[in-house]
Amino acid sequence: MANYHLGFPYKPIDFKQVQELTKCAILVDEMHVFMDSRRSLKKFNQEFSYFILQTRKRNIILIYTTQFHSSVDLRLRRIVDYIIMAEKQKDAQNNIWFKYIVFSGFAKTPKILRIHEDRLKYLYKLYDTNQIIEPINL
Repeated sequence: MANYHLGFPYKPIDFKQVQELTKCAILVDEMHVFMDSRRSLKKFNQEFSYFILQTRKRNIILIYTTQFHSSVDLRLRRIVDYIIMAEKQKDAQNNIWFKYIVFSGFAKTPKILRIHEDRLKYLYKLYDTNQIIEPINL
């Protein structure tokens, strides 16, 4: 399930029925649009937060992106297992690399991965990184 268009079979998220979900993976782009730390008292934010806090019990894998981790509601930030920060880099030969810094609540030091752009190009067909994610009104 995802809140954005994917280039493979998926089911769009219906946030009105999110409380019924079990045994699935949910991909949310721009999570701060839905669980903004400054809107923590909004009805949707509270209901979605309740759902998020039960994802483990429901056997749900939640993967989300955000531009600023601190913009996401604190309740969600507290239950995150991994934070992956991505950075696009160029080397002296103008080759493009992506540096990923993986923070885990289970490890004392982050793991750093560098992956050449050519190894990731297949992903570009799977979603539109420029798609605008609109907040929902319930």
